[in-house]
Amino acid sequence: MTQAPVRPKLSFEEYIDVCAQTDERYELVRGELVKMTPPTWLHMRIARFLEKVLNAEIERLNYDWEAFRETGQQTEEDSSRLSDVMVVPLEAIEAVLNQTAVLTVPALLVIEIVSPSSATEDYTDKLRE
Repeated sequence: MTQAPVRPKLSFEEYIDVCAQTDERYELVRGELVKMTPPTWLHMRIARFLEKVLNAEIERLNYDWEAFRETGQQTEEDSSRLSDVMVVPLEAIEAVLNQTAVLTVPALLVIEIVSPSSATEDYTDKLRE
């Protein structure tokens, strides 16, 4: 019987390095890299709509926030998820503008657009994190 080689778990810092060196999209789940498939067009249109609506309201209220699509959110010491839409206080990213777009402090709002293919994970693991 042949066993697959065991890959060492990545730290959050190693994950950030991987993200900075590739165009591939990955999440870090308890130290394991998980390659993300591209979203559907419908998924992208919903996310774009939400980002536009949120940014319009943020501007109307004159808040120092911004909505972003497809940014990362560190959820645990060794986990980071790619959000569909996230509202971020600008002060949280001012010092890291040239770094990979993964927020290490809690976002004000994180929106996950649930897809049929990932509904179980979206409603359990991601919600828990």
